[in-house]
Amino acid sequence: MPAVAADLPWLPPPATATVAFGFGEASAEGFYGGTEEVELSFGAIDTEVASLRVTYSLTDNLAVDAGMGEETGQAQVLGSVNGETGALAGLIWRLVNEQVSPGAPSVALRVGWLGEGSYNAERVHARGPGVGGYDASISIGKVFREALSFSATLGGRMHEDPIPAVMTAEVTAALLMQPATLDRILGGMEGGVILRASYRREFSTGDLDIADPYTPKLRPSEFPELAREYSRGGVGMAIAAGALEVSAEAFRYMGGRNVGNFTGVAARATLKADLATLLGLL
Repeated sequence: MPAVAADLPWLPPPATATVAFGFGEASAEGFYGGTEEVELSFGAIDTEVASLRVTYSLTDNLAVDAGMGEETGQAQVLGSVNGETGALAGLIWRLVNEQVSPGAPSVALRVGWLGEGSYNAERVHARGPGVGGYDASISIGKVFREALSFSATLGGRMHEDPIPAVMTAEVTAALLMQPATLDRILGGMEGGVILRASYRREFSTGDLDIADPYTPKLRPSEFPELAREYSRGGVGMAIAAGALEVSAEAFRYMGGRNVGNFTGVAARATLKADLATLLGLL
C-alpha cells in the first residue's frame, strides 16, 4: 500500500511487523467541570507520554498488535498521575481489501484487551479509570490515486461496573506530496511528505460530573466513575522513506466533559520490516 495508507484499516504485508515509538506532551490551563470550562487558578496540568506499539501480520487479512506506555503527569495541588498507561493487545481481521476488491474500501475489525495501568486513578486529571477491560472497533478507509486517503473508525471500550463505557469516533485524511528534491533523495523508494488532519470524539455512557475542579464534592475513590468526554482536532506532517516514517502532530481539545482543555504535540517514529530484520536490529 502507498505511504498514505497507515494504521487501520490497512495492514502490513504477511510476516511483516510495524513498530511505532511515540512521545507526546500536553498542557491544560483550564478544565471542563462537567461541560463548563473554567480556568485553573493553581497553574497548568502538564503531561508527557511515551509509548510503544507493535503490529504483526500473520496473513493477508489477519494481524495481532500489542502496546504499552508510560505517563508523567503533574498538577500542583492535584498531585501526580505518574505510571504505566496500561498495556493492550488485540486481533485485527481485515474484512475487505481494496487492492483485491476494486472500487471497494478497505474494512477491518479489531477486538482487544486493555490492561489497568499503574497510575493513580483517584485523581481528577487521571488518564483513565485505572481498571482493565476490552475494546472493539471497526475501521473503513480508501486510498485515491495512491496520494490521498480517508479513513474513519468507530469503537468502544468496556469496563467492569461501575466504570462507564466509552464510545469513540475518529476520521483522518492524508495527502502525499513528493517534491522533486525529496524524490532524488529517496532514489526511487516509496515515500514522500505526508500531510495529515484528524478529528476524534469520545463519548461516555456515564452520568457522573464534577462541578468544581478546585473543591470537588466527590470522594477521590469516585473519580474513576466520572463521565470523561472530549473533542480533539489535530494537524501534522510526516516524512516517509521506504520502511521508515517520522511524524509530528499538533492537537487541541475543542470541548470536553470532566477533562482538561489540553493542547499539545506528539511525535512518532515507525519502522516496517520483516521479523528477521527487526530481530537482527536488537
